[in-house]
Amino acid sequence: MTPLRVALRVDASRDVGVGHVARAIALADEIVSRGGAVQIFGSVTGASWLLDAIAHRGLTVSPAPDHPTTLRDAVQAAGCTAVILDGYAFDPGTGAALKAAGLTVLAVQDGPFGAGQTADLVLDQNLGATDEFVPPGVPALLGLEYTLMRNEVLEARTDQHPGRDVPKGVIFCGGTDPQAAAPFLTDLVIRTRSAIELTVVAATDAIAADLARLLPRLGQQIDVISPTPQIVQIAANCDFAVVAAGGSVWELLCVGVPAAVVAVADNQEPTIRTIGATGAALALGTLRDLRSSSAAQDGAVTMLRRLIDSPRERRDVSARAGQLIDGRGRARVIDELSRAVARRSDCTARDRPGSEA
Repeated sequence: MTPLRVALRVDASRDVGVGHVARAIALADEIVSRGGAVQIFGSVTGASWLLDAIAHRGLTVSPAPDHPTTLRDAVQAAGCTAVILDGYAFDPGTGAALKAAGLTVLAVQDGPFGAGQTADLVLDQNLGATDEFVPPGVPALLGLEYTLMRNEVLEARTDQHPGRDVPKGVIFCGGTDPQAAAPFLTDLVIRTRSAIELTVVAATDAIAADLARLLPRLGQQIDVISPTPQIVQIAANCDFAVVAAGGSVWELLCVGVPAAVVAVADNQEPTIRTIGATGAALALGTLRDLRSSSAAQDGAVTMLRRLIDSPRERRDVSARAGQLIDGRGRARVIDELSRAVARRSDCTARDRPGSEA
């Protein structure tokens, strides 16, 4: 097949988070590995480490026009034949405008979040995803079989994880942590009284200051770092992780890191419900409930203590996680996108005057 030339329409900010762009980078890695080309349209703010990851790949981010037709013009001017839309707040007519111009459209959604775009393909990479929010007749790529992993994640994937007398862990609440969850979750880990070496990612100076005010117990060491594109490599060298239930959860499952997860946003609550049922991670609940209920906090502390203190628990969780995600999701998605582009190209050729039926 002819190498793809794809436009990726995504944004990242403190409010939006970085997950949409992280998925776009994974798709870009796959497209470029096949000799294709990528142009990102959007805005990336409040996450310098993410811009570094983009620049490291030789990619650039162009401003995205607000109106569907002006976005269409920009995409066509870049020479792209396909567009991937990944965001919750795009103009609902964006997909239709792109399709009407002969572009192949892949729309990424998370259940109802981001749903409703006109598209040639729909992707929902979440555990337990169904076609409930997929337009009738549109092919859908559903479930963890299509989970998107960046190069850094695939390189960190391993069946072996270190075991230590003092477990080493990491707390990561997304690239921007808009709910300032990291200090709260760190305090829950401290309350386990378990001996630990803990690395906590502080998305802002204010969060770092809150973390500095926490008082670890005897045998507990806490190091605070800034957001980094190497977070998966750091996690891969840990015995456990405590994370927000965003896209980083699937990355940790792919790597096989035993994780406890918390929903810090409404769109993450389905993840908590489904992942807890599989046993591939420990579901601590929602940040909202944890902050408002001492009983919920006590339950979370008990679960965290079991994860930290029991090597057998960590091995079991890691084994179940490794069975869910094989790391080949992005290849499957680009295979399907390539076929969709080829189908549209064939249809266009047949519709030209003078072409044979």
